[in-house]
Amino acid sequence: MHWIGPRTATTVRAFLAAALTLTAVNCGSTTGQAPQTGAPAPNATTAPAQQTTTTIPGARPSPGCQETATTGTTAPAGPVERTLTVDGVERTYLVSTKGTTRNVPAPVITLLHGMGSTAADINRVTDLPDQASAAGTIVVTPQAVGTPTLWRPAAQGPDAAFLDQILVDLGQTACIDTARVHVAGFSVGAALAAAYACARQDEIASIVTVTVEAPGGCVDPMPILSFHGTADPVIAYGNSDPNASGGVTGTEANMATWARTAGCQFTPTTTNIGSEVVRLEWPGCRDAAEVVLYRIVGGGHDWPGKDPATAVVPSTQQVSATKEALSFYGRHHQ
Repeated sequence: MHWIGPRTATTVRAFLAAALTLTAVNCGSTTGQAPQTGAPAPNATTAPAQQTTTTIPGARPSPGCQETATTGTTAPAGPVERTLTVDGVERTYLVSTKGTTRNVPAPVITLLHGMGSTAADINRVTDLPDQASAAGTIVVTPQAVGTPTLWRPAAQGPDAAFLDQILVDLGQTACIDTARVHVAGFSVGAALAAAYACARQDEIASIVTVTVEAPGGCVDPMPILSFHGTADPVIAYGNSDPNASGGVTGTEANMATWARTAGCQFTPTTTNIGSEVVRLEWPGCRDAAEVVLYRIVGGGHDWPGKDPATAVVPSTQQVSATKEALSFYGRHHQ
């Protein structure tokens, strides 16, 4: 999934260059219509009914909380495929509700795969559904379309509408906390995550991006956690070069833009996590936002901390993007 040959790398760079330019134009003037969020727990088994929804301070229970409080269903063990029709096109996504309690509003993470990949692929590589279940968090993994599969990163459009509809479906059929809806993305999926979240800042609490962190057009502080390898052959790490590979500015320049929007201090603090990982954080952000970057020294176009037993290309084991993401999400809500 994460090894990309020269021809594919060129295709990804060209696509991102065009897509990110379009995103920059669209996000500056478009405010998305935020969904009333929350995914179903299809094929669930019946359990003793719960008559009330558990109250969590600051939670915004979705309409599905009332429904599940009276039906009392338990979550299926693994991801379940769901189908939606969006603008006349049949689309699918995986939903994992393992570890959730039907009358407790659950956080939600939307996980977006990279170009040429699948929802099942990114679930396997990141192990996010299983690890999120320990915190009672729902993970939804949409499937892109096309050959190769790819997202169209924009604040509005067919893919943004698909994500909207997923959250509507989820909010009506499961008990979710609409104050704790997050987005994560890899590569082109990260570009969509940024554009989508910035157009829906009243609905998306925070984002995590891996290998692409180009600003999505946010006008208010947005908590963002990013990971990028300095040897990424697809989207160059760079620093402040506007002509960097992929047609985007360098990674640290991108993160500085997120920091300015969040009102953070100009100079980041740096912490060496190990010989292969440096953590940069722009402190003093407004509204309790965080702007954090993990620089993966010598890292490529991949997900840091993925299981080395199944990896085609080795990844650093000095930091786990999945574990750091879950900790980050736990600190942020609307």
